[in-house]
Amino acid sequence: MTKDSASTIGKCLESVLDQSILPDEIIVIDGGSKDDTLEILRQFPVQVHHENSGSIGYARNLGVKKAKGEIVFFIDSDCYAERDWVKNMIPHFDQAEVAGAAGRIVPWNPESMLAKYQAAFMTTPENRSLVRRVPMCNTALRKEAAISAGGFDETLAWSEDLDLLHRITRSHPIVFENGAVVHHKVPETFSKFFRKRVQAAVSGGELFAKYGFEFGLPRSFTYSASFLLCATALILTVLYYPFFLGPLVSLAFLLTTLQILRLYLKSGEKAVVLFPIVALVLCIAYLNFFRGLIRRLLQKTQ
Repeated sequence: MTKDSASTIGKCLESVLDQSILPDEIIVIDGGSKDDTLEILRQFPVQVHHENSGSIGYARNLGVKKAKGEIVFFIDSDCYAERDWVKNMIPHFDQAEVAGAAGRIVPWNPESMLAKYQAAFMTTPENRSLVRRVPMCNTALRKEAAISAGGFDETLAWSEDLDLLHRITRSHPIVFENGAVVHHKVPETFSKFFRKRVQAAVSGGELFAKYGFEFGLPRSFTYSASFLLCATALILTVLYYPFFLGPLVSLAFLLTTLQILRLYLKSGEKAVVLFPIVALVLCIAYLNFFRGLIRRLLQKTQ
């Protein structure tokens, strides 16, 4: 799916058309672009389908439905793939029980301090290990596996990809392939980073309402609950025990310094000095976990 991605869609499609094993077809689902995206798409041999539902799940389901092949590769419009992306994924489907394969994601734009911070802590599973939660921007699925699992949930605001993979991997494995590499644009500013984390928080609440602890404890809940507890403790200290404020601030400064040192020793990246700002942004953004939880529960009652 794409929408208003004129700055990236060209390189994305060029990388797909430059694969060492070319795809049989390329399907682009446009969500109502207002910039030059559609003009750029006309320069490439791709099928373009339009949808205006605003649902990412609907757009992905439409792409799967239109696909003629047995294996569907997914890539986002703010990504580009390395040349052997398809070639390195395909062999995993020789095993009949395998429902999909997922590859490694690296930053497209590691220049800014914030981008460097995110890049330093991107986790990569063991090669050929079985995975359950991976971004759809570097994933290939058997079309039948996606359809038989019920397809993408069109009612979810975001994380429709994690939801579908959760259902698929209940019965069929998805294999991680380290050699299938996709470069993905990570947020370069705190405003963009905050918006992305808000989306993740809303999704965490929706998925928790849908599956409960079967899906695990959402990170957004952990961050938001910790933030609320710390904020409550700080307010109570200021109101009733102000003489503890100095030691409390000193303790917070010490713990923050130790965490920065730990992250630096782990990554060697100077951008870890952003940790306190990143942590605060995450805590505030992840309060939206409760918005997603309530939204989903209200949907169930309708």
